[in-house]
Amino acid sequence: MKNIFLIIAMFFSIYLSSSYCQDGEENESSESILQREEFINERRAGGPGKILPRNAYEQAIMQKSGIPEDKNLSNSITSTISWMSVNPVGMFYGVTNNNYISGRTNSIAFHPSNPNIIYIAAAQGGVWKTTDGGVNWTVLTDNLGSISSGDIAIDPSDPNILYYGTGELNYSLDCQYGDGIYKSTNAGISWNKIATSSFIGTYIAKIIIDPSNSNNVYCAGSSGVFKSTNAGINWTNFLTINASSLLMNPSNPAVLYTSSGSGQSFIYRSINAGLTWQLLTDGLTISSGRRTQLAISPDNPNYIYASIASTSGALLGLYRTTNGGDNWTLQNSSTNYMSSQGWYDNAVTVVPGDPNSVLAAGLDVYLSTNGGVTLSQKTSWSTGNTNNFSHADVHYLTYHGSVLYCCSDGGVYKSTDNGTSWTDLNAKISTLQFESADYDPTNIQKIYGGCQDNNKQTTTNSGFVWLQRTTGDGGYTIVDPVTTNYVYGQYVNGSIQRSANSGVSFTNITPSGSSGGLFYNPYEMAPGDHNTVVFARADVWKTTTIQTASTSSGWTQIAVSGVIGGNASAIGISKTDPDKIYIGTSNGKISVTTNNGANWTLHTGFPYVSDLWVDFNDDNICYAACGGATPDRHIFKTSDGGSNWVSITGNLPNIGFNSIALRQTSPRMIFVGSDLGVFQSTNEGVNWVTFNTGFPNVEVYDLKYKEVPKILLAATHGRGCFTFDVSTIVSIKNANEIPDKFALFQNYPNPFNPSTTIKYEIPAKGFVSIKIYDVLGNELSSAINRELQAGSYEYSFDASKYTSGVYFYRLIAGDYEDTKSMMLVK
Repeated sequence: MKNIFLIIAMFFSIYLSSSYCQDGEENESSESILQREEFINERRAGGPGKILPRNAYEQAIMQKSGIPEDKNLSNSITSTISWMSVNPVGMFYGVTNNNYISGRTNSIAFHPSNPNIIYIAAAQGGVWKTTDGGVNWTVLTDNLGSISSGDIAIDPSDPNILYYGTGELNYSLDCQYGDGIYKSTNAGISWNKIATSSFIGTYIAKIIIDPSNSNNVYCAGSSGVFKSTNAGINWTNFLTINASSLLMNPSNPAVLYTSSGSGQSFIYRSINAGLTWQLLTDGLTISSGRRTQLAISPDNPNYIYASIASTSGALLGLYRTTNGGDNWTLQNSSTNYMSSQGWYDNAVTVVPGDPNSVLAAGLDVYLSTNGGVTLSQKTSWSTGNTNNFSHADVHYLTYHGSVLYCCSDGGVYKSTDNGTSWTDLNAKISTLQFESADYDPTNIQKIYGGCQDNNKQTTTNSGFVWLQRTTGDGGYTIVDPVTTNYVYGQYVNGSIQRSANSGVSFTNITPSGSSGGLFYNPYEMAPGDHNTVVFARADVWKTTTIQTASTSSGWTQIAVSGVIGGNASAIGISKTDPDKIYIGTSNGKISVTTNNGANWTLHTGFPYVSDLWVDFNDDNICYAACGGATPDRHIFKTSDGGSNWVSITGNLPNIGFNSIALRQTSPRMIFVGSDLGVFQSTNEGVNWVTFNTGFPNVEVYDLKYKEVPKILLAATHGRGCFTFDVSTIVSIKNANEIPDKFALFQNYPNPFNPSTTIKYEIPAKGFVSIKIYDVLGNELSSAINRELQAGSYEYSFDASKYTSGVYFYRLIAGDYEDTKSMMLVK
């Protein structure tokens, strides 16, 4: 039993550890947000200056629907295997040592009669539901055409009816395209698409259902204000603006207000249920401004507040009308709660019971009790005090009864005292937006990552607990496969950082002479030499002593900016010869050197090169994944060291591809991560299948595959990290053969509810024991306890009577012992 108690001790050490360390706060600015958006836009569109067609995402979804699914192929050796979430819960927030955070959240909706039933809509994490007031959450939308969220709305007259507007309207290029509007009539169990993005718009800001007639549904978004009079069957556009806000008078549903974003600050009013709209100008500064958000008093609907961002993103003004919009008064223009990013995070709400009390937020939340004239700060995003912590970058504020809810880049928070103290509801929400992740090949329970807005994080128990290590934006991640306590990560704008203590703290080792580059700059460790790393911006640098390299020593420049001819976006290194290097750029070039940079050959004509993979056995073979929406130009292959490249895009959808990984051993497989999940080919790209069993329809920013543990890791930008255990295909392929060794496989699915399958192999007849334990080491079940013949076996564990949490299963057969963890999530 000693192994199982070691695992349990490891689990508890996360909570008992005081090793939370920050190597300086790496905080986000409006400038860095803009730079991040440019980076994402270039990759998504296919290169600098390119524009992704408006209907590209919707068309790609249709193309994907025609691609075979791996799980439905009878001859597929991976068809019965499912992806496993290794980020099924929120991330522990070490700054306060008492909170959890999740990913960016844009909307929240409440059951009209049951306060414990709440829905949220996350940026690229879809819709989540709680039935116990936020203690536990269940995701509802993983398999929809889009899980990029604009708004979630509930019919007040029938709470089983939900409307989900896809496409996140926060004027950030990180905001993924939507796929129209979906409707559920069974409280989110199933959904039907009721409006296409090509008609309703690719980004949705707000959906409102008329409480007096639920057939009347309004939608505001990037294509304007729409209305349906038959519960979403048909829609009519009555106002063509980029609408960032929509209000309904609670006393008179025929009166509506909307406002604009994306470089405007217009406010409109309709008094005839949306048929016609009047531009409101009296007292407003409409010649400038970048985004306007509105809030109406539930007690006196003549009181309306407008939070307006200036063209620079700072506060232009908090305005108020007390006569339903006829004229407006500037209340405050000096308390800049927006910092300089009000075009991105801008929220306002009125306190129930007092039309003179208003809360406004951008970077933090502020309260006024005198109509906005003076504002007092109620949250501090960088605080270590859990009482007044609510994550930075607020996108939505609202009340349900007397409880205030705040949706931000860190998830969802609530306050029962108008913002004085806060409680997070993120412990069971998995919506983190990873840029990259990697795992320890000697202990696959140890995973490291870089997240947007949440920088670097670690887990030592397969994701049951993730611990945030630093704040800000985190990028590409690599674990040294030999000296595994060495972990490499990055912050933005030309950064590479090293940790020698398993990700607890990091030191900047960026070569001081490097210049230019992207928001995130690529670096790669040579697959045949863990001491060698190549780092590239507009130029290329290499070290053969990465564990001791510093900003001023250990690096050699192997290419100047004029040689590469653009900003480096991908790197591939030969396993057999680390002097042979492939460099891809954002402007569609691939350069190759075979002599450590003494000479380079240049190849042009690609879209944005997002990732490269060099064949381990033949470094003349290299694969390239590319962004953009140019047909048949997504995955390329060279077999002659880069002299000639051929497209192996095959039947893939016409959408951006961000990552690529190769299984070298038989059966050979290519995996590619896209804006629409993961795809796989077993015939060098002649045909591709969707590889998404148990996997959400989400952007995949990074893939890692290692031959020894045979684990494929996917870092998604909105639903955390997932792993696929490719090693299990061996037991499936040889199901009718006698195994040659003992083996205990990872259960699937995992996490599970309420049952899961445990597979194991016995090479010879003998007595076999499998027991189930809880996290304290208590034996719960003696699942198998008898003599078995040699063979491959499966055991179905039913956990209906157990509560959510981590459990362990242990196999003992002769001298063989092995223990694995599994997670029950109810």
